[in-house]
Amino acid sequence: MPESMHIVFTLTRDYLPYAAVTLASVRHHLREGDEAVFHILHGGDIGPADEAEFLGKLPSGTAANQVRFTRVEDHFDVAGRARYLPIRTPAAYYRLYIPELFPHLDRLLYLDADLVACRDLRELYDLDMTGVALAGVEDYYGKTLAQCLFLLEDAVYLNGGVLLWNLREIDRANWWERVDFFLSGNHKYVMNGSDQDVLALLLQEKMKRLDPCWNVQVRELEDRRNITAVCGVHNSMTPENCRRAFRTPGIAHYVEGSKPWSATPPASHPDPLRKRWFFYAKMTGYYGEAWKAYETQKFPARQRASQLAAWPVSEPAFPWNEAVKAALKNNLLRQLNEQEREKEFSLDELATKPDRRLLSPHPREVIRGAGPLGLFGLLFHTACIDALRQPDDLDGAEGFVQHVFRDNWKLEEHVCLNAAAIEGRLDGYFAEIAFLTSVLHVTDDFTIPLKYRRAYGFIVDDRGFYFDAFLPGSLERYLHSESSALDAQEAARCRAAMRYIVENKLTKYNFPTLHTPALLREPDRKVLVVDQSYGDASITRGLAEPHSFAAMLEAAVRENPEATVIVKTHPDTATGLSAGYYDTLSEGGRIRKLTEVVNPHVIFPYVDKVYVCTSQLGFEALMAGKPVVTFGMPIYAGWGLTDDRAHCPRQTRKRTRKLSLEELFYGLYIRFCAYFNPYAPEPCTLEEFMAHLVRLRAEYWDFAARRKP
Repeated sequence: MPESMHIVFTLTRDYLPYAAVTLASVRHHLREGDEAVFHILHGGDIGPADEAEFLGKLPSGTAANQVRFTRVEDHFDVAGRARYLPIRTPAAYYRLYIPELFPHLDRLLYLDADLVACRDLRELYDLDMTGVALAGVEDYYGKTLAQCLFLLEDAVYLNGGVLLWNLREIDRANWWERVDFFLSGNHKYVMNGSDQDVLALLLQEKMKRLDPCWNVQVRELEDRRNITAVCGVHNSMTPENCRRAFRTPGIAHYVEGSKPWSATPPASHPDPLRKRWFFYAKMTGYYGEAWKAYETQKFPARQRASQLAAWPVSEPAFPWNEAVKAALKNNLLRQLNEQEREKEFSLDELATKPDRRLLSPHPREVIRGAGPLGLFGLLFHTACIDALRQPDDLDGAEGFVQHVFRDNWKLEEHVCLNAAAIEGRLDGYFAEIAFLTSVLHVTDDFTIPLKYRRAYGFIVDDRGFYFDAFLPGSLERYLHSESSALDAQEAARCRAAMRYIVENKLTKYNFPTLHTPALLREPDRKVLVVDQSYGDASITRGLAEPHSFAAMLEAAVRENPEATVIVKTHPDTATGLSAGYYDTLSEGGRIRKLTEVVNPHVIFPYVDKVYVCTSQLGFEALMAGKPVVTFGMPIYAGWGLTDDRAHCPRQTRKRTRKLSLEELFYGLYIRFCAYFNPYAPEPCTLEEFMAHLVRLRAEYWDFAARRKP
């Protein structure tokens, strides 16, 4: 007779009924003479009466000694730490106690309570685990989630629903010290999956991928299109293996959005797997009218869950609605702008206020994980950045963070932030992508490793966006003040950094190779006119309008009668992401269009003058020693370094102070900027980041060359 299988659950009281279904499915497939012992770990909310009720509702033949309840004594304060993590349910972290709670076991199988066994689990339990501490099925977004933790693209990242533990391979003596390292350090700010993340970091060298049949994550596999989009892209599994696992599952795992007992069913109903859960549910005493109602409800074959819920009333599309939003938006900025501050804003203050609960109007997928702002947690030293959707969300919040000047907020979001700003209840932070930030521009190609798609540089202001010419933020106030004067050492640092940027041709997004287009090599004299994305916030808040671009082109032609006027297309326009202001412009006479995506520093040696509205390229041209004419009011205009054709209309705090290029650079690239190491979750200096960026760019070029057919 084989040794008993030891199967572990971590539960709250509410999940006992579903655990009973899982237990029933496991016992249903046991071979005669085989035994399983079920261990239920909990945080103290399961009492003797709950235990008795649970045992009484298990399938007949289940002996009481086969089910053992263990209260987790939370000496590591998982409950307290969880409050500062993206997933805040303490039970989600109790698996970390497994090595401590089972000192005499060599092997055990952990199961979530939202799954059922579809065949005998002895086959899984007895798999060869030589040299392996933890085995499971790769999470369907495992490759992406691993990269969020700064692990390599081929790192193993397992879904936590089914985990086979080989406790002989666990370093129990140093277990908690290593757990503490990851939960107390910067890694917690880039986590997305509770203890899945911790286990991936702890046991990376001793993890093993299992056949996907042993954890068929139902929601992710129920749509053929989803299989094609996810398998081989966000994980290392092939679509063929995933489809086979779905047809012949060993374990069906009803992940979020696919619970059979939920009133909101999954995107498309795989009736066999759904019916299978109710087949086992009927073996328990928990099957009653509520579950029966869920079992018998009918849904169209491919109806989305969201279509079954009551749609919220949409906002009326009346002009006054947008006008109210605009007024509220400007009022928010004015409130923050007029607040008295005891001292100048410094990025250092973010580190002095760790683990705060911040609010953001941006979706979670944007500001966490693999989103373009996935390092906001590191930037603000917190994993608690929650969505702001209604006034109740303000409870317990200590600040808000906003990225880009969005015009698509809902009205109630504007009202919420205004109320908080007026009352002084929240610290406000406005974070934008820095002038040096990444390799790739915005892309939805998830086959490209995350390290090339992430933003690593940010400009942060506590009064508004740095590009907003209507109201002076803290960055502009700093430039106005005597504080912006540099000593000799600081000035030398800035000159060295600017020289490094120009020589290494670094810019905001660094994916273009450094080839020189044929148009630039033609021997005639040239001036450059820079297009931008239509309606970009830096234009609308930078005192520029569509007619500004028309005036700019006309001036470039008129003022340079002997020169070819090269109109450079914005990268977003070249890649089809947005329209530009010169899209319909035809070449003719002395006007030529440069539509290739070209690194700006490749262009500068071939042009005598640069015309911009508000583009960052204007400041890069200043660093390259080129005269710059502005037709808007970017942050670098108005300080005596540019030929400005637009003027700031403010009655107070006009840009009248004359700055050196070094002083302006210090404010834009150092004083209000934060940079992060692309290879580890840690901050770095500008100089370190520039070196990292050169390395990262070279790696990307090699990667892109290998991908070419």
